[in-house]
Amino acid sequence: MTNSMKSLIFAIFVMVFNNFFSQEFPKDWIGNYKGEMEVINPKGSQKVTVELQILTIKENEAWTYKMTYLPENQEKSVKDYVIRKTENGYVMDEKDGILIQMAWLGNGFYDYFELDNMFFTSRLTKEKKGLTFELYGGSRTENVSRNEELDITVTSFVPQFVQRVHLKKIK
Repeated sequence: MTNSMKSLIFAIFVMVFNNFFSQEFPKDWIGNYKGEMEVINPKGSQKVTVELQILTIKENEAWTYKMTYLPENQEKSVKDYVIRKTENGYVMDEKDGILIQMAWLGNGFYDYFELDNMFFTSRLTKEKKGLTFELYGGSRTENVSRNEELDITVTSFVPQFVQRVHLKKIK
């Protein structure tokens, strides 16, 4: 078998594999979801019931992203945003002038952003029985280390909180 034939077979395998296992947005995502979010920081953890609604606003262009936090004995908090498709991928539009670029990779959205000397990164992925959301971040205080021999500098940031939830589709 020639190298070009092997390359062609490999390319076909990758396309079939990606089509078989990848999830489509928004087709497989539309709906209402609910779950128990775990909020963890160095002082401990707590659980908060959350609901997420993803609905089509404009076909192939815009979708609701409405996350409602329902903490016990406290007032609910609502993050009512819009996911918009752009020429360069997707953005989370907070409807107040703030746009957060998101990458669509595999079966989910990923982002990284900074706000007031804090870093945040999140992922929202489609799983077999719902969605998984995770957000973590912390102070943008730099921890720099250097390997002179390899001429490499690494700047690291320590996460100080995690929020994660598996959201099951509800009717």
